[in-house]
Amino acid sequence: MLCADGEIGGIEAFLFDDTSWVVRYLVVTTGARLTGRRALVAPVAVGDIDATNKTICIELTSMQIENSPPIDTHARVSRQDEVDYYNYHHWPPYWEVGPSPAQPRTTATEPGGMRVRSSTALTGYSVAARDADIGYVDDVVIDTRYWAIRYLDVDAGHRWPGRHVLVHPGWVERVSWTDSGVAVDLVCDAIKAAPALDASGAINRDDEARLFKHYGRPGYWNAGGRPGSWSGGPPLKWRDRRKK
Repeated sequence: MLCADGEIGGIEAFLFDDTSWVVRYLVVTTGARLTGRRALVAPVAVGDIDATNKTICIELTSMQIENSPPIDTHARVSRQDEVDYYNYHHWPPYWEVGPSPAQPRTTATEPGGMRVRSSTALTGYSVAARDADIGYVDDVVIDTRYWAIRYLDVDAGHRWPGRHVLVHPGWVERVSWTDSGVAVDLVCDAIKAAPALDASGAINRDDEARLFKHYGRPGYWNAGGRPGSWSGGPPLKWRDRRKK
C-alpha cells in the first residue's frame, strides 16, 4: 500500500457492515515506518488500484495516518470511534451520505451485535445450503468501484472435490456470528449445476448474468445499482492480500 509520501504497509483485513456487506475500512499494518501500528483507512481515501503490481494508493500522508485517532481493530468499532475518525479527516460521514446501491440486507443472529465485522472473522465460517452443508468461506470478492462484497468464495471441496462456488450476499439467509456459520437460500443440486466463475481475474458481466439466471435471481446491477461492467478491472480478493 502506498500513501502520498511513500510505501506505508499492507492490508491485513477489511471491516464491513454486516447487514449491507459494504466495506467501511481497510485495516492496514504499517510496518516499521509507523512502529508497526494498525490503522484504518476508509475507502474514500483510496486512489488508484494497480491490479498488475498489487498496489493500492491512498490519498493520505504517513503523518495523517500516524496522527489519526487510534481504534482497536480487534474490538468493536463504535459510532463514536467513527465520528472521531471522520472528523479528524474532515470527511462527510458515510452514514449521512446514504446507502450504497444494490446492496442486500442480511439477518444477523446475534442480538444487538455490532455492525462492523472483519473479513478475517468471516473466513473459515461453515456454509450450509437449504438441504446440506456445502463447505466454508475461503475468501471474499470485493467490487472496488462501490467497495461492496459481491461474493463469498466458498471452498466446496469436501462435497465436490476441487470445486469453489461463488455466493452472492443477496442469497445469504442469515449469518451466525456466535456459531460461525452462514446459511444460504440455495439447494445443493442447483449449486452443483451452476456455471463456474473465475474470481482470480476480472469478472465478466455476461458470466454473472448466467449465474444469476441459473438461480432464477435478479442481478444486483438491476436492483438500483449502475449498469455496465464489473468495476473496470479485477476484483479485490481478501486472499490475494493475505498472501502478501
